[in-house]
Amino acid sequence: MNDRNSINSNQYWNHRFESDWELNGGCEQSRFFARVAIEALPQWLVHKVRWDNLSVCDWGCAQGDGTETLAQLLSWNVTGIDFSQPAIERAARVHRTAQFLHENLLDCPDRPPFDVLFSSNTLEHFAKPWDVFEQISQYASKFVVLLLPYREFDRHVEHEVTFDSRNIPLSPTPDWVLAYESVVDTRSHEPTYWLGHQILLVYAHTEQLSAQRLALVDARLSAGDSRATGTFAERIVARAPAESSGADEAWAQIDTERLRADEARAQSNAERSRADEAWAQMGAERLRADDAHAQLDAEKSRTAEALTQLDVERSRADRTYVQLEAEKASTQVSQSALATTATQLSALTQECETLRDKLAQSTTEHIRQANAVHVREERIHFLQYREHTLMTEVSTLLATRSWRMTAPLRIVRGIPNWIRRRMNDVNYVYRNGGAWDVAIRSRAFVLKHLQRRDEITPAATVAKLPLAQPYPADQATGTTAVAQAPRTPRALPDIFVFSIIDWHFRIQRPQHLAREFARAGHRVYFFSNHFVDACEPGYSIEQLDDTLALYQVKLNVRSAPAIYFAAPTPEAIEQILAGMRQFSHWSGTDRSWSVVQHGYWYPVATRLQSECVAYDCMDHHEGFGNVPKELLRLEEQMMERADLLVATSAWLEDLARKHNPHVSVIRNAGQYRDFCDAPAERFVDPRGRKIIGYYGAIAEWFDAELVALIAQSFPDALVLLVGADSAAVGDRLARYPNIQMTGEVPYAKLPFYLYSFDVCLMPFRVVPLTLATNPVKIYEYLGAGRSIVGVDLPEMAQFGDLVRIADTHDSFVDEVREALADLPDSQEIVSRRKAFAAGQTWAHRVADFRDAIRALPRPKVSVIVLTYNNLNLTKDCLDSLERYSNDVDLEIVIVDNASSDGSPAHLPAWAASRKNVKLILNHDNLGFAAGNNQGLAAATGDYLVILNNDTVVTHGWAMRMVNHLRNDPELGIIGPVTNNIGNEARVATRYRGLDEMHAEAQTLTDRRLGDWFELNTVAFFCAMLPRSTYERCGPISEDYGVGFFEDDDYCRRVQAAGLRVGCAEDVFVHHHLSASFNKLGEERKRTLFETNRAVYEAKWGRWTPHKYRETTGA
Repeated sequence: MNDRNSINSNQYWNHRFESDWELNGGCEQSRFFARVAIEALPQWLVHKVRWDNLSVCDWGCAQGDGTETLAQLLSWNVTGIDFSQPAIERAARVHRTAQFLHENLLDCPDRPPFDVLFSSNTLEHFAKPWDVFEQISQYASKFVVLLLPYREFDRHVEHEVTFDSRNIPLSPTPDWVLAYESVVDTRSHEPTYWLGHQILLVYAHTEQLSAQRLALVDARLSAGDSRATGTFAERIVARAPAESSGADEAWAQIDTERLRADEARAQSNAERSRADEAWAQMGAERLRADDAHAQLDAEKSRTAEALTQLDVERSRADRTYVQLEAEKASTQVSQSALATTATQLSALTQECETLRDKLAQSTTEHIRQANAVHVREERIHFLQYREHTLMTEVSTLLATRSWRMTAPLRIVRGIPNWIRRRMNDVNYVYRNGGAWDVAIRSRAFVLKHLQRRDEITPAATVAKLPLAQPYPADQATGTTAVAQAPRTPRALPDIFVFSIIDWHFRIQRPQHLAREFARAGHRVYFFSNHFVDACEPGYSIEQLDDTLALYQVKLNVRSAPAIYFAAPTPEAIEQILAGMRQFSHWSGTDRSWSVVQHGYWYPVATRLQSECVAYDCMDHHEGFGNVPKELLRLEEQMMERADLLVATSAWLEDLARKHNPHVSVIRNAGQYRDFCDAPAERFVDPRGRKIIGYYGAIAEWFDAELVALIAQSFPDALVLLVGADSAAVGDRLARYPNIQMTGEVPYAKLPFYLYSFDVCLMPFRVVPLTLATNPVKIYEYLGAGRSIVGVDLPEMAQFGDLVRIADTHDSFVDEVREALADLPDSQEIVSRRKAFAAGQTWAHRVADFRDAIRALPRPKVSVIVLTYNNLNLTKDCLDSLERYSNDVDLEIVIVDNASSDGSPAHLPAWAASRKNVKLILNHDNLGFAAGNNQGLAAATGDYLVILNNDTVVTHGWAMRMVNHLRNDPELGIIGPVTNNIGNEARVATRYRGLDEMHAEAQTLTDRRLGDWFELNTVAFFCAMLPRSTYERCGPISEDYGVGFFEDDDYCRRVQAAGLRVGCAEDVFVHHHLSASFNKLGEERKRTLFETNRAVYEAKWGRWTPHKYRETTGA
């Protein structure tokens, strides 16, 4: 089957599909035969497949045109399969309704069967078609549907068999029976691609045949065919005696002609075989000649390099000899000083040891103080949260009607004491100063009291405490005093982790993911939820690991708000974005992936022009019960806008898929190497009791009642709880003498306690929050090989028998009892637990994260380049498109308006060498609008770009404009800033060539990253619109002939549709300005302008001339 001359070989069909398949109407034939099959199918089978949602395989689907027809017209779930890689690649690229797989069922792959296997005009290519049927029927469980040429006595050169009623079996194998057949005369179809008959055969599996309960009328076994030909048969019978001898002669002549055809076919195949062999031999000779030339050139190059190297070595040897002579003289001097140096070295070594000890003590003290500072920061944020909550309650109380109504009662109640105090004051003043002094002091007291009531507010009583700043900020720029990172291109994008916690808080998923991204080679910047209270934008940097490119960044935000209690204000967003621009300038970031872990960051992360914005949905935040609705709304918007939505559990996955189609489940994990080995020291119970242990947060989801029951059930065991208690659980468990709580401990100390646990607990309450939880501690428990008992949550199912599961308090206690009774655990179960944990590390999760991002579909952008002469400018434009559009799925549609400068000769070869290019050559200059409309109609992208050929695009131009359109659905069309245009999009530039242009463009746009402004008209030298705008507003108006005013007209239509017109300040496109119009001459341009202005004003009223912005520098 590997011989290319074989009709059924892979090489033969690859060659067909890559050369003449489409030229010979292969696509149209596939659709034609699919429609023939659809018309001939029995209705009971059509309904069966649709109602039972049966899976259908189109075996031998070629380039998928027939498969697409089946899927569209029958609404079937169809999968096309073919053994030709080029055919399947084209099918998957062109057709989106069906799925396509590159497989060869005749190689007996190990795959599950489909319910229905369909094949159109395939078996005739095989000499033993029913042996092939036996092979392929293994991949169908209910029905096999075949469409075959019928009574093809003059066979096609590629066909091996002629099918008629004599060689079509009713039961090809014991398991399959013919349930339906229908003969179709395709000569009457318009158009037709088969001048003869086709037969449709439906074979049913024997089990399915009995289950289907078909009647005789459902089988149609040649009924229609006999009715259609009955009269004709009767005539033949009547004429039979008279024409018998003539028929015999005709059959003999047919046999003779068939023999001649077979001989011609054999001779043709032999000639084709010899030609292919000669061609292959010629190619081999050419390859050998090329290899010989390459080897000769390599030998010449190596010889020249060797001679050069020899000269270099000779010169180096001469210099080395001179240096050795000089060093010999200096060695004698050095030896005399060596003894003195040795004595000094001994003294310095002793001093170094002393300093090392002091440094170790200082480092320990620094770490202790740093930890204390971070603990105080967390305490400050907690107290701020409590103060915020209490002040809200006080404000609510003071605003109630009952408080206002009882105000007189409070005044009356306090009057006696107040009068008594004031009378004592008056008596004292009267005795010491008289009546006049009493009056003066009384007046001053009243005024002071009223003033204090106006000035004192509850908020003024709270002191602002500054946060620690690891590096001092530069007062001039607001940036940190860290050396600027080099501006070198990086192979991997930087990772921006917009975290839900500070790095120095309890080690959890955010820190683990960030560290593993850094270990994978990325630079990782971990943006803390703690802000620096400052009025000016800025940031501070803390390097977290000397061996990794891993940093924590704290941004400046006025009042340093906590991210948990309110959405960011517009002022905070702008200050954060300004700080991020300063930071990106320092870091030299040109590519980034943003990993967002809290909805507060949504308005910031989506404006940073990252290649991917991923929302890492770790928890069901609504389940916490205290999250403000405005933050929940931001989270919902983040889930809908994210390029990738990551869920940590199956429960969260179900929620996520309601908001976003691009969902990936990346569960939590464990840092196996931190837990797999027993520590040198471990916790020891002084009384030697069995230890039932838990570590982690002790919060509102912690089941204190269950732990109390465990303590009661096992009074001779120690219940050891390790972790911060934020829900006053300790107060409820204080009466149990066998419960011990340690409080928060550092992450590094967890193995000290874990390896003392005989049984590990996961005592969670079953609430919406925990239903969505994938617990990290289970992976860590398993990494130590410990025995575990947990509550029945959805995410526990993945651990199988490695974890004991209980769904009630009593059964939980029973499981703990069984776990204690099974101690010590067998080495087999311990090894299985560790093996599972070793395959579920944070490194695995980051690998999954990276794969999920790389698998995301890129937005398809179709760029329409209209050309009219200026071939050199066209070449620069097309080169920049290919060079700077790597972050999108680019389609280029070139429309040439009858250029006379060699463009029609150059462009076809350029377009033919690229798969993503379409070319339209006009014989007449149709004008700007008509030419662009041709390109827009041919474009297939989700985003459409009108681009003049006298432009040069820059790095990231397309993705940045796409992101602006995605971030604001009301934005209907957008353009870039440029060096040369007659409206607000123009910015001042200094560059003198295209090389300088790209560097200056990056500086201009990075300063305004994420910004765009609204203007009245986008000039159509470069404009991007989503397909939705194009479908709402239609093509460009062709009322303006060759050009002028088309862009004004289209922008009025966009605005009339309720959409906005924008200009992206972070996208720059170089523009030569009117290179094509300048060919027309000034007089014709002026006449054209005035004529089209009148056309525009007749539609839209008085035209408003374009103008520059007051400040055109970015």
